[in-house]
Amino acid sequence: LKAHLFFEEFIQMFDAPSLTEVEGVILTALHWIGEAQDDYSTESAFLKYWTAIECFFSKDKSDITDKVTTGPAVLSCASNVQFVPLTEIKDYRRRLAALYNIRSQITHRGLKDCVSATDLADACCAATRCVTVAMELRAVGTQDLAQFQRRWFEWRMEFRGPLGERVLWFTDAWAGVVRRCGEIKDRWSRR
Repeated sequence: LKAHLFFEEFIQMFDAPSLTEVEGVILTALHWIGEAQDDYSTESAFLKYWTAIECFFSKDKSDITDKVTTGPAVLSCASNVQFVPLTEIKDYRRRLAALYNIRSQITHRGLKDCVSATDLADACCAATRCVTVAMELRAVGTQDLAQFQRRWFEWRMEFRGPLGERVLWFTDAWAGVVRRCGEIKDRWSRR
């Protein structure tokens, strides 16, 4: 734990008199992961894992669905740990989108008995990966969520080769689309 999973750093954060924004979000996400681990209701635990994920990507409320599906996928592929191979980023993002759809069905329609053991495990993995990567970013000086979000976009630059170039193009194009949609939404909301 000490060598690979930031154990000492977690202890330091728990004992710190004050926290950076990223440290506060990490501890909040850990709280929700812990609550999920202790919950006997599958749906409730599932929602708590998604709450942990949303801690990292919901500071700006626009395009939240995209952020909580694309963000963890990029982090899982681009971090030093690389939980998911780069070649599987699209499939992993699709899986996260399907999980987010389940979360929305529970939250907005009150559905029950719709979360499988695999769904719960995948949500848990996504949440814990976000915490692990956030700890990695914290270790290199990331202090606030704006930096965190910039860093996960910058990490795509680490990809090499033809596939990496396509991923770079896709993430740049996607960031432009998201930004443009936000601008259009802002204009329409002012009318």
